Amino acid sequence: MYKDASIRQLLVNLFIALIMDIVVVAVVKAIARRRRPVANKDNEMFITVSIDKFSFPSGHCTRAVMLSILFPLQYDLFFPLTVALIAWGSAVCVSRVLLHRHHILDVIGGIGIGFVQAILISCMWLSQESAATVVNFFLDETQVGASYDV
Repeated sequence: MYKDASIRQLLVNLFIALIMDIVVVAVVKAIARRRRPVANKDNEMFITVSIDKFSFPSGHCTRAVMLSILFPLQYDLFFPLTVALIAWGSAVCVSRVLLHRHHILDVIGGIGIGFVQAILISCMWLSQESAATVVNFFLDETQVGASYDV
């Protein structure tokens, strides 16, 4: 278990962001029910297992864009690292179209959803104390210096 409060804060906030992303993408996919591109052939990818048959929005794009925007918003990163994060997010988005896994509008929708999620999580970013409270609640950890009557 990580004892560093800043790492715990990051991990709790990332966990919340990723859970939110999974729920939002699942709900939008269930509503939109858009089929994957015709060029997408499941027999070309032997190792991968498709989670769903719906295409809009691209979950990979939502997560990649959310993370590549969220980290520079929350932390004062070294500029080349910020550029690398944005390049990584862009590469994920482009690869989804090039691999014929998504239509272009699926990727654009994923970019939009990821951007909105990054802004929302940035506004709701938990402090170190709040993150510690969340971890203590779920793991039933005792806090240093607290008195517990038995």
